[in-house]
Amino acid sequence: MTEPRRHHSVPQFLLKGFSQPRGRVLQTRVLDKMNSQVFAPSIKDTMVQHDFNAIKTEQGAMSLETYISQIESEAAPIIARLIQTETTAGLSEDERQVVATFVALQLIRGTGHRAQYRHLATALRKVLLERGFPVDDERFRIPDARDVKLQALHAIATTLPEYAEHLWGKDMLIFKSPVQCEFIIGDNPVSMDNHRDYGFKGNIGLAVRGIEIYLPISKRHTLGLWATDLAEEMRTTIADARNKRGQVAALALLGVGEVRVRARKNLVQLDAKLVTVERLLQEVEAGGPVTSDSENIDRFNSMQVVYAERYLASASGYFDLAKRMLVERPELRLGGLRGDFKFK
Repeated sequence: MTEPRRHHSVPQFLLKGFSQPRGRVLQTRVLDKMNSQVFAPSIKDTMVQHDFNAIKTEQGAMSLETYISQIESEAAPIIARLIQTETTAGLSEDERQVVATFVALQLIRGTGHRAQYRHLATALRKVLLERGFPVDDERFRIPDARDVKLQALHAIATTLPEYAEHLWGKDMLIFKSPVQCEFIIGDNPVSMDNHRDYGFKGNIGLAVRGIEIYLPISKRHTLGLWATDLAEEMRTTIADARNKRGQVAALALLGVGEVRVRARKNLVQLDAKLVTVERLLQEVEAGGPVTSDSENIDRFNSMQVVYAERYLASASGYFDLAKRMLVERPELRLGGLRGDFKFK
């Protein structure tokens, strides 16, 4: 059987969630970050390259497309069910492993991972030259396109289980957009964020405490994988707030004058905070759907803009935020995440 030559960096079954039927064709809207142009291809012709997962070596031609397709085939019906049920609660352990493997594949298979490899090599060479270290041209040469592809395929073939293992143990949950908003997806669709600051060590990594990992799976749904300590942090926040509420309630009842007025005001604020955090914890523990407002959706979509190497896809052309970001941060036109970026 002949190996397919057109290889998607984002599979069609995922792009289907960001498309609309146009006759017999599923069509999406695509934004090119380089020039802000929008066009409307079919998902068959979106985020696809010739022989993207194949390479010729001294030992002969090699392709990982069949292996990758098998992972996609296992993941596709599970992802479809997550979209339908809007919760991860029904996943078996085997299904969680399939989802973790698929997310790991999306993390390391795409154009962003390849560009990052070249960028790191270029940055290392630049630092060494600036500091006067001897730089051997062969050892520290900038990798060409073939080097980059070989390294990327090697990573998929050898490290995918290790990446998947880090993801398998995290809390999996579904985020849902309100009717008036929608998620977009980029060509490097797995994004990461962390609200904790670890200084020079950095706070982004699969095993870092507090890490949040996201993969959009339809225009209405994003799959989240959270470090398990985030739910524990919410439980601590709730316990602390309840303890404080008891003290404030006593002042609101027994206090005098301005003390009593401030206590009653603080009690209202505390109750509102408790309702919000308790609801979020319940949704997280249920696997979703997690309530999201337009501000949340902007945060998720901003991560797609930053992480995307070149292309973003949307079911209806929902690119206003992306275009604003590209004007405010023109360096984002040149590729995906290259360093620290704070998501609001």
